Amino acid sequence: MLMFTTVDVYYKGKQGTQIFKYIDAVSDSQVGTDVQFTGNVGDSEQTYTYVIPAGYKLAKGQGTSSTYSFTDGTNTTNIYLDHDVQTVTPTTIPEGSTDVTKSDLTKTVTRTISYKYEDGSEAHKPDVQTITLTRTAYVDPITHSVTYSNWTSDKSFTDVTAPTIAGYDASSTIVKGHSVAGNSDDENITVIYTKKTQTTEIQYVDDTGKVIKTVPVSGQTGDKEKTVNTGDNIPEGWKLDENAPKTIVVSFDPNHPQTQTVKIVHDTKTYKSGDENAPEGLDKTVTRTINFHKPAGNEQVVQTVHYTRTATVDLVSGNITYNAWTIADVSGATKGEGTNASFDAISDIPQVDGYKADHTQVDQLAVTPDTADSVVDVYYNANKTELHFKAVDEDDNNKDIDLLGSLTSPINVDVTTKDVDSQVASREADIKQYLADKYNFDTVDTSVDGNVTTYILKFHHAKDTISEGGNLPEGVSQSDFTRAVHRLIKVYKPGQTDPEVVDQTATAHRQLVVDKANGTYKWTP
Repeated sequence: MLMFTTVDVYYKGKQGTQIFKYIDAVSDSQVGTDVQFTGNVGDSEQTYTYVIPAGYKLAKGQGTSSTYSFTDGTNTTNIYLDHDVQTVTPTTIPEGSTDVTKSDLTKTVTRTISYKYEDGSEAHKPDVQTITLTRTAYVDPITHSVTYSNWTSDKSFTDVTAPTIAGYDASSTIVKGHSVAGNSDDENITVIYTKKTQTTEIQYVDDTGKVIKTVPVSGQTGDKEKTVNTGDNIPEGWKLDENAPKTIVVSFDPNHPQTQTVKIVHDTKTYKSGDENAPEGLDKTVTRTINFHKPAGNEQVVQTVHYTRTATVDLVSGNITYNAWTIADVSGATKGEGTNASFDAISDIPQVDGYKADHTQVDQLAVTPDTADSVVDVYYNANKTELHFKAVDEDDNNKDIDLLGSLTSPINVDVTTKDVDSQVASREADIKQYLADKYNFDTVDTSVDGNVTTYILKFHHAKDTISEGGNLPEGVSQSDFTRAVHRLIKVYKPGQTDPEVVDQTATAHRQLVVDKANGTYKWTP
């Protein structure tokens, strides 16, 4: 009797190894030692969460973990790391840092404004301004290299107003503020105080208190007093009042009086034009201005009659007595009797090609001292020209050829029109095109009548020569193009009662010439 036994055979997965390597993406070198896991083929899928070494961060695009399964042999996965560069500001410097110190990230710029007299002594205590700049450091914890941002500050040196010191002028009243940059150095600015010019005005006044003349007397702060003789500066035509002082003492301290007065009394004097201190109103010019408004720019003719007179002045009351006017000189005018004159006429108005002036002449004009100034404007208007177009039939006694209205409408131009030639050429081309089916262009003539220029385009009839076939005129058939001519020759030879007959045929051909303009035709010989 046979016996059966069952044997079970089990398969176990081979051992496999999974290695994770941390790689510095900058130097492409391994960081730390391998992280190794072992297991068997067929084991469940595993997850490894990365443990980032100090000073590093995962490179861009890297996940934070990997899943893996064991396979036969060894499988290696590289994990790429970037240096975790640290941003350090003056307030976030790590304690004990040797890479960056506070002095690396802060900088103080000082501006000292000193105030001095010309001899170098101090005029006022100085103003001191300080601004602190900061910057940011970027520290690589692996290489310990450090880079820096630009220096920055949210402050600027403000304007400083120099102190006021009586009797002195500061070289700068305001020291302007400005921004501070990383390359700014400490500044030392000195404001120098110089002595002011101290001025007293000696005012010569009449009995009403009116100032007739002012004489400034000047010196520097602290100068010695000066004695002024008042009689040395009396205005012309005046004299000192009997009670006026003969001298005045002027001081130059900061609190000196700004004015001192000297009373004077008047005299009278007769003035002519051009005299010093002469009153106004001794000259008068009557003017006529003629403006020629030309297209290329204005031109001007100025005509003048210049009058003058004398005046007697009472220097106390200021009353002025004027004498009669006389003519001093003329330009573009003619003197007459006494104060009478006349502006000359202009009969030859300048001409401009293509334009017409709106004046044929500028008339003569009488002038007296009471004549007001005047202006004459001569304007130039562009001459208008009409361009007309027509077509004529040279084969029909130059009879006009009918055209479309758009081809005969005038073109209006003047001297300012820039494209006359192109407009004319375009219109001629349109007429030629319109008549091209029936006429052949010959030439163009022009005629001028006043402001009208007529372009006369001359044409011959177009001809069509037909040998046979085609579109034949009424009354013409295909058979009209040929004609057969027969000749019958009878030859009587001796001994023959019947002649020999020779039959000859000749065919003639001709052409038809059709006039395309009027439809007439004729045959060629």
